Amino acid sequence: MYKASLRVLTAVTLTSGCGLTPDIQEQEADQALSADFVDGSGMVTVRIKQCPGVTVAEHNTTTCAVDNDFVLIGGGAEVVGEADPGALLTASFPDSSLTTWTASSKDHILAYAHRLNAYSVGLKLAGLSASTLRGSMVMVTTRSAPAEHPSIAVTAPPGFNLIGGGARANWISEGQLLYASFPRSSQWVAASKDHVMAETGTVDAFAIGITTSAIPGFGTLDVNTSQISTFVPGGYGTASLAAPAGWVLASVGANAQGTTEGRLLTDLIPFVDAPADTAQGITVRSKDHRTHDSGSTFAYVTAVRKH
Repeated sequence: MYKASLRVLTAVTLTSGCGLTPDIQEQEADQALSADFVDGSGMVTVRIKQCPGVTVAEHNTTTCAVDNDFVLIGGGAEVVGEADPGALLTASFPDSSLTTWTASSKDHILAYAHRLNAYSVGLKLAGLSASTLRGSMVMVTTRSAPAEHPSIAVTAPPGFNLIGGGARANWISEGQLLYASFPRSSQWVAASKDHVMAETGTVDAFAIGITTSAIPGFGTLDVNTSQISTFVPGGYGTASLAAPAGWVLASVGANAQGTTEGRLLTDLIPFVDAPADTAQGITVRSKDHRTHDSGSTFAYVTAVRKH
């Protein structure tokens, strides 16, 4: 079984007069959280950090770094609140040095000032420094061809198990919006789309891998991926899934599938009980936007433990 400790790091309060919606005003007192979870062996620790955004804007980008003795293996993004018309995710991805997670969001067609939270998931193995662990890991990325609905999958190199990944949509004018960022066997899949207004763009997929060989001074890691889905007739859809007992969360994935115009991602949160943000697992959300659409939200948990 895992054990968890929750620490409140800082309080962030937004001033009034910034054009906040009631949905955001209700959550002005959000706090930065750091929660540690340990696998059944007591040898694998993950630290999940929430870094609350402080900017209320129509287009947002924010980051969340792991602590110095941890290595980044996952992260997430959260558009605060579930208001109408709401905002949508355009990016949730790791940096090449595996230290910092970046999240981006935007309104679309209908103006909506909002706040964006970023999350990071850091890994620590007993007896290893962060630099030693980082030497047993890899991050690879690839970019799709330009399209109105671009998608791409990046594969973890031979000799590495996929433990995390992310996605970033790239556009020039109207916007490309994420609807998929999830693991599929040894690949991380990323997909975005224009919505209502045409826009050709690309999408980047990111994959984080850890060696399948024994890590000197530690051994090997087991990797497990599970999924769940929920269906809604319209509006926001939420899917939550806990990490298996004895395992610790590595990364969060999501795939929003609509039936007509499409559904889009709004939240990729590495806590199962968002917005409480204390229990190990994930919460993902999608929504239709401007045009009504039913569909399913798929949530993916990748978890690790000592072999």
